[in-house]
Amino acid sequence: RSAKMDESMDDSIRKEDTSSLSILQGSSGGPRRRYHRKDAKKKKLEDPNAPRRPRSAYVHFLSAQRAKYGSAKGGVNQREINEMLAAEWRALNETDREQFFNKSNLEKEQYATLMEEYIKTNEYKDFNAKLKVRS
Repeated sequence: RSAKMDESMDDSIRKEDTSSLSILQGSSGGPRRRYHRKDAKKKKLEDPNAPRRPRSAYVHFLSAQRAKYGSAKGGVNQREINEMLAAEWRALNETDREQFFNKSNLEKEQYATLMEEYIKTNEYKDFNAKLKVRS
């Protein structure tokens, strides 16, 4: 009898171990959700009236090349498309990349002039006042 009791105790211990494991993993089998701390850094407010920030050369390349890969709905998932585009960007030489850097630099210059004008407006002053009140 004692051997059977030991065996049944081992089974119950195993069941307890696996049940506690599932609790740690969560109901979906993945890790448990972690809740954000109350004193966590607040999301930075964006000024809706400010000019859009300039895009990088890589983003210009992506927008130019993405059309030839189609969309993620076409059977290929977005991650694979992004990996192929990244490999293509790394394979480009400096002369091929130059056109995208030129577009990026042009956008940066336009952004700088637009921001200089925007800083003088009342919308900018109102937004800065909101920021001071928030912090």
